[in-house]
Amino acid sequence: MSLALGVILIAAFVLRVYDLNWDQGQYLHPDERYISDVITSRIVFEWPPNFDNLLDPEHSLLNPRSNDPNTERPRDFAYGSLPLFVTDLTGTLLFKITGNDWSAYYGKVYEVGRVLSALFDTLTVLLVYLIGRRVASKSVGLLAAIVAAFTPMAIQLAHFFTTDSWLTFFVALTLLWTIEASDTGRFRWFLASGLAVGLAMATKGSVFTLGGIVVVAALFDLWNRRNEEESKLELISSAAAKLCLAAMGALVTFALFEPYAIARPPPMWTRF
Repeated sequence: MSLALGVILIAAFVLRVYDLNWDQGQYLHPDERYISDVITSRIVFEWPPNFDNLLDPEHSLLNPRSNDPNTERPRDFAYGSLPLFVTDLTGTLLFKITGNDWSAYYGKVYEVGRVLSALFDTLTVLLVYLIGRRVASKSVGLLAAIVAAFTPMAIQLAHFFTTDSWLTFFVALTLLWTIEASDTGRFRWFLASGLAVGLAMATKGSVFTLGGIVVVAALFDLWNRRNEEESKLELISSAAAKLCLAAMGALVTFALFEPYAIARPPPMWTRF
């Protein structure tokens, strides 16, 4: 079973990285062109960090919605900053290794972003297997993984530096950890679910409704424990504590990867 899963994951990754430079950097996907422009023109990691700049949302070099230098009005960005941060840091690391600046130039950064999209989408195939195994059996998990690995749309989207593959991974991660939370009722799984929700929101803010799944998990856990030797007040208090822990986890990861959406809310949240 492990060998079969390994073959599926290898096949999925090969399909997703095959001919990643298929368009020779022509940016035929408008969202990819938009994200690449934002990451190269607005996101700069400085070392040592300039804390005065970092703490100034209007002019921070890490805020994709900082003020336009010409108009001093907030610039628009429709997605979360997590993919920008991760891609830029990955490009910086590759620069240290290869000597080639991958993240500072518009014609290079898409290559890093596409590889990361392929990696995240391959990991999504693994999550699909784990979800299938958790709710049914290993055989069902393998079948689901095969379908996910060879889905044409997933393979296509993994060939672009967009948020689709990233967001799908974090949504699947939330589902897996929420299933564990609802079945076991353990606090650590509710915390993990919240962390995953925060990561998904830091990728694309419109996915905030994903938090409703965690609420359903808490209600399901409450229903499963209704016949235990606990009072109704204790059961409700426990469910509330688990939801609070999940909310705290979501806030932590969201604040870590989308800090300026909290420090300067209007440019981010007026879109929704």
